[in-house]
Amino acid sequence: IINLNTLDVYPPQKKSFMMLKFMYDNFIDKYDWFIRADDDVYIFHDNLNDFLIKLDSSKTYYIGRQGFGLPHERDQLGLTKNGFCMGGTSIIISKMTLKKIGKHIFECLKLVVSSHEDTEIGRCVFKFANTTCINVKQVKK
Repeated sequence: IINLNTLDVYPPQKKSFMMLKFMYDNFIDKYDWFIRADDDVYIFHDNLNDFLIKLDSSKTYYIGRQGFGLPHERDQLGLTKNGFCMGGTSIIISKMTLKKIGKHIFECLKLVVSSHEDTEIGRCVFKFANTTCINVKQVKK
């Protein structure tokens, strides 16, 4: 268990961003891929490994199940038609993506416009890594 020195409150934007910052500060040179998953997600390790081994982690990847936000919030989100990766199904980011956003985590926290942490991570990735969510099925093609 790692204490991120942040309150465990809802919505968990700060906790999620501090988790990304922790991964960036401590593991960016040790791993090629990073996963943000809820505690009720089951990951088939072999399938995940088979999937990721075919991809280049030095490229910008932000992979998951696409979401587009609540209809009444979409205009303020500033996301393109590809939206963000929904947190409930987990998010996979490459080393390059984490490198691009890692140094901007506190700036991303200042730019929060919604109460949805997965949306805010998506906005941060869009702003600083210049990419949007890629659906897993799109990557397999």
